[in-house]
Amino acid sequence: MLNVSLRPDTAFGERDTICMGKIVDVCRQGNGKFQIGAGKIEYNFIYVGNLSEAHILTAQALLCAFRKPVPPLETRVDGQTFNITNDERILFWKFQRRISAVIGFPIKEEDIKIIPKWLALLVAVIGDYSIWIRSFGNRQPSVTRESFRLTTIIRTLNGDKARRVLGYTPKVSILEGIKRGGKWFVEEAKQAEDGKKVN
Repeated sequence: MLNVSLRPDTAFGERDTICMGKIVDVCRQGNGKFQIGAGKIEYNFIYVGNLSEAHILTAQALLCAFRKPVPPLETRVDGQTFNITNDERILFWKFQRRISAVIGFPIKEEDIKIIPKWLALLVAVIGDYSIWIRSFGNRQPSVTRESFRLTTIIRTLNGDKARRVLGYTPKVSILEGIKRGGKWFVEEAKQAEDGKKVN
C-alpha cells in the first residue's frame, strides 16, 4: 500500500470556519483593530484551492508509482512527507487586516491598538479558566491560550520538496485567496440575512 503525508500551512478560503471564519467573526465584532505584540510574526498560509491541487498532484504521483520499481529517494513519493505552502509569507496581523478590509471593515493604521504579549496571555489564562468554571466547560472565551499562541509564533514551512517531486506550484496568491474567501463570507452573510444559505 502506497502512502504519503501532506503537511499544509494554515489553510484559508471559502467555507473555512477555522482560520478565516474566526478572523471574519473577530473583525465583524469590531475587534480586528487589536494586535498582540509588535506585529512582526511571519506566517505561511495556503489557499484551500491550492491545497486541493496539491492533493490531486499527490494522488496522481502515487498512482504513477504503483507497481513500479522504487525510485531514488530524491524523487520518491511513497512514504514521504511534503510541506504544502503558498510559497509566500505574510505578517499575521497584515493578513487579518486584509481580510477585514475585504469583508467591509477596513482598519486604519492609526486605529490599531497594540496589546503587550504578557497582558494578552494574562487575559487568555484568566478568560480560559473563568469561562470554563462558569459554563462547566460548555463555552469558549473569545481570547484563549491557544489563540494567543497561534498569533504570537512564527509559522513558516519550506515547500521546496513538494515543488521538486510533485510539481506543485500555487496558482492562487494569498491576496487573491483573501479576495475570493472574503467575497464568499460577504455573500453568505447577505444570504443569511435573507434566510438563504450559500452553496
